[in-house]
Amino acid sequence: MSKINAKSVVSYVVMPGIIPRAKDLFASGFSWIALLIAIIYSMVRLLPENHAYLQPENRGKFHIRHVIAAAADNLVISKKNWDQVIIFIAIMTGVVILITQIVLMIAAFIIEPVFAQGFNGSMFMTPAPKGGGTSTDIAFLLLDRVFGVPNFFCGAGNSCTDVLAGGRWPMHIGLHEMLRFYSTGILIIAALIVIYYVVVLVAETATSGTPFGKRFKNIWIPIRLVVGLALLIPLNYGLNSAQYITLYAAKVGSGMATNGWHRFNNTLKDQSKDKDRANPSGETKTLLGLPAEPDISPVTQFMSLVHGCAYAEWKTNRERNGAGGPLKYPKGTQPPNGGFYIKPYLVKNPLIGTATKQEVSNNPNGYEEALTFYDKGPIIIVFGRDVSAIESKKGKYPGDIEPTCGKIKIGITDVSYTSERDINTFGGAPAIQQFYYILIKQMWFGGAVANASTTGKAAKSNANLLIDLSHRYVEYNIQGAESLVCQIGCTQDLLPSCPTNCETSPPGAAALSAASNHYQGALNTKIKEAWVAYNKEGVQIKFTDEIYNRGWAGAGIWYNTISQINGGFVSAITEIPTKIEYPLIMEELGKRKRAADPNVQGREQYNPTTNEGRNIAQDLEDGDGEKKARALYDILSGWENSGTSSSTEENLPTGNVIIDTINVILGTQGLFSMRGDNADIHPLAQLSTLGKGLVNAAILGMTNSTALSFLDGLTGGQGNLSQASSSFIGIIIFIGLNAGIILYYILPLLPFIYFFFAVGIWLKGLFEAMVGVPLWALAHLRLDREGLPGNAAESGYFLILETMIRPILIVFGLIASTVIFTAQVRALNFIWDLVVDNVGGY
Repeated sequence: MSKINAKSVVSYVVMPGIIPRAKDLFASGFSWIALLIAIIYSMVRLLPENHAYLQPENRGKFHIRHVIAAAADNLVISKKNWDQVIIFIAIMTGVVILITQIVLMIAAFIIEPVFAQGFNGSMFMTPAPKGGGTSTDIAFLLLDRVFGVPNFFCGAGNSCTDVLAGGRWPMHIGLHEMLRFYSTGILIIAALIVIYYVVVLVAETATSGTPFGKRFKNIWIPIRLVVGLALLIPLNYGLNSAQYITLYAAKVGSGMATNGWHRFNNTLKDQSKDKDRANPSGETKTLLGLPAEPDISPVTQFMSLVHGCAYAEWKTNRERNGAGGPLKYPKGTQPPNGGFYIKPYLVKNPLIGTATKQEVSNNPNGYEEALTFYDKGPIIIVFGRDVSAIESKKGKYPGDIEPTCGKIKIGITDVSYTSERDINTFGGAPAIQQFYYILIKQMWFGGAVANASTTGKAAKSNANLLIDLSHRYVEYNIQGAESLVCQIGCTQDLLPSCPTNCETSPPGAAALSAASNHYQGALNTKIKEAWVAYNKEGVQIKFTDEIYNRGWAGAGIWYNTISQINGGFVSAITEIPTKIEYPLIMEELGKRKRAADPNVQGREQYNPTTNEGRNIAQDLEDGDGEKKARALYDILSGWENSGTSSSTEENLPTGNVIIDTINVILGTQGLFSMRGDNADIHPLAQLSTLGKGLVNAAILGMTNSTALSFLDGLTGGQGNLSQASSSFIGIIIFIGLNAGIILYYILPLLPFIYFFFAVGIWLKGLFEAMVGVPLWALAHLRLDREGLPGNAAESGYFLILETMIRPILIVFGLIASTVIFTAQVRALNFIWDLVVDNVGGY
């Protein structure tokens, strides 16, 4: 029994003749081609008549390459064998064409469908805009506007410019005419060169007896001469063939780069769990930094003055009414009850719209309504009274709302979404703006603040503490009944004792701090919630269709989004509600004090008693003004003396005078933590958030510098200390502002700036190529070396190849730079402690 071969078992049992049969099917036809080529070679004596390849019974035992190799062994290149050379070259050309067709057929059936999914049918064709409409591909827009060839980059179903749709610009017409003139000149030179070659070859033929001369042995020479002349033939708009080839290379190169950029982003989207938020960074939950919480105590202080003012209005009118005196205004119930005439209003210039005033209601939100009222601009709340029925005051104030107890502004930096549902879902800057609006309302109306650190009865008690302590200050200064002083806020543990052990002293620092800390805790909680919500649901970071349709040349546009969302978040947080005007009685008193004493500063502007002991408020409001002014001044002094500003370990003094001064001016400690909650935040987001904080702090610090300079001017330039302080503060502000501008404005723009300059360099190189390719065509008119390029035209082919390849290489550079930068910064963050320890020597 014969030995069983394992290979035979696999071939005929497991796969019974499939591969051999497939081989016979697809290869059998080529055996006839090999025989036919052998017969042709024998006709020109390249194969002898009795050669084995000419015998029909040997068909299938040899291949095309065997026949060509045998003929090449017998080929002798000489003028006597010119027929053999021509036949050999023709068959070789046919074989090359046949192989090329087979390769292209395989590409059409296998490769092309794979790329069609991501490239709309071709990796070299710029895809149509998403959503339809006019193309906004930046590369095509630039090429169209620079070279102005109608319907080449834009138009014919891909119109991306309205200007060229009606014809070329005058600049383009002039450029094309100049290129026509230039190409014609080069063509004339080329014609003279060809004529020279003809004369020389005729002369060489006559003298040497060799047809076409000895230098015409290279078969590429006539082909090269024809190609050189063909490249210089003028076509449309004054451009020759070589220039159109160059422009087409730029067009297909741009299409390849755009498809590559789209493939990169589409892959990121497919791999991302948050497909609706996919972006070129490859990250969705690490692009918004968490800045430090601002100090809310200035807002608490102002609202305490508002409550004190409103209570003083009620108290003085109540006393007058009880004493039989006339009421100045219609009197309602005690503020902040809605029936009292001091109320919060939205008031705007009547030229902006029809509605000039609107009362702020005690509803849960109302933020969207307020935004609509102010046309999505800053929200201004006026605490005052409607004086439309008082003839002496009617028409004096916008909307006839007298700002009796002051004005406060809530800054608006982001209106990307305004509805309560979207804000609660997406968080971010709009959530902080909404919170500030609700916070002011709740500071006025009382009640628990949403998201406060305390809840239930304790939260409501702490919220009402601001109202109670403000009323106590006024009652104490107006010297009402002692029992009434003690009864105000009797349930508040932090206010002086209730009637059982009555103390008529004003509230102390503990009560003020408790009221401020209540709202500070609410703000801190809200900031964290808005940050978490945005990182979870925010969609502003996604790679939008608008950016997608800009093509590869707009690849750097998205990265500035990181700066925008972080800057908006920082601005929304740091731009706490700002006082516009103090209560009217304080504003009037401040004018009088500054007129009497130009050097008066700070809270002393609102002290009704001058340094000489003179009372300058006794004639205000028929004598009631002095009591009101004294009460409001005591409230202001109480807050400033209580030290209620937010204090954490991060902003405590370090012991270094210079560092502490910088921290006071710029607030650099606690401005933005690069570690902790922000350790995993994208480096661009970290640095841009830090930069925005520095810019805001520097702008705020300019106020102090300006005040010191103003003080120095008032003292006639003699205040050396204030002058030196102002200069020192100015230097620190300048340093902080420069650092902030670099980090917030410049750094996030660098990907776009460098990328767009790279696009510009590519465009400049293309323009140079358009001028240089006629010389490249002229370089073909040489008689040396083999091949189509010859000795001088090789660089031109590489120039066109570079024009086509450079766009996708620029995209690679952008991706590489951002990936490397991100990796380096995160690695540095990880090893930072070790680096600092090594530098310090321990």
